[in-house]
Amino acid sequence: MYELVMTVACAALAVGGAGCDSSVSGDFATAGKQFKVAAGIWQYLGQDLMPKWIARGSDALQKDLPIEASTGVADAMTQLNLAFAQQMIVSAALKNNTKTSYSLMAKLTLGISELIDDAVKVFNRKASEQKARMDPECFTLLKFTLEYHSFLSMYFTARATWEDNHEYGMAIAMMKEADAILRRNLPDVDSVKSPLRVLGKDMAAVRTHIMTVLQSWDKDNSSVYFESIPTQIPLSKKLTTGMKMIKEPQPFVVEDPAILPLSIPPERPPPIAPPATIQRSDSDLARELQAKFNSGIYD
Repeated sequence: MYELVMTVACAALAVGGAGCDSSVSGDFATAGKQFKVAAGIWQYLGQDLMPKWIARGSDALQKDLPIEASTGVADAMTQLNLAFAQQMIVSAALKNNTKTSYSLMAKLTLGISELIDDAVKVFNRKASEQKARMDPECFTLLKFTLEYHSFLSMYFTARATWEDNHEYGMAIAMMKEADAILRRNLPDVDSVKSPLRVLGKDMAAVRTHIMTVLQSWDKDNSSVYFESIPTQIPLSKKLTTGMKMIKEPQPFVVEDPAILPLSIPPERPPPIAPPATIQRSDSDLARELQAKFNSGIYD
């Protein structure tokens, strides 16, 4: 069971790694499918394989097993890979569509944030011992990803409010709220000691973009629309629940192998002697030789 559990866990990590490679190369459709498959492998490990091992009365202690060999970690990784798969849907939509539905993007990014939050809660509730053995920078990255998608949800809500609903003052208030989330909630990416410092240039570009949009909107509102900008966003204007487009992982199962009998195979029947070679007379060979000669085939 140990070898089987670790083989399945390695398969889940391998497929998830392939999804990361596909994402980096810009093939978001393939990456989404790979993350969905990885989620299914983790789900099989946590909901099927590990319970079977525990039911057999294994005396192996969790502290002696690799982190992957636990129900809690498998369940958390299932949620994370579903979140990653939905990230690929958003990435593909933003890459391929000239006109993106901002309201849909707001719902999907909030759904990603919720899935990551669910995964972190599973780590805390069902895999606290394993979490303590993991690199804490992993959870710094998860917090960043969770909060960044919360920011994106507010950002896309503001864009939809401006362009679709034509509520210009409310849109400006929402964009300012998105900027506040960006500056207030996200882990530090600018410090030299930050594990996320590699994202520093990208985040600086995002902040510049937000300021550019706000300046443009403020200018249009002050010269054309003249709408008041609320100091608080009503709850009715905020998204309270995200959309989870990929609700279930790709099903995965390890088929039971065919059981081979451990017995002496039956004796084979004696080999059949080959038929005796037909002896041909010289006259027969002569006739064949004559026929070849007459037909022009002579060797």
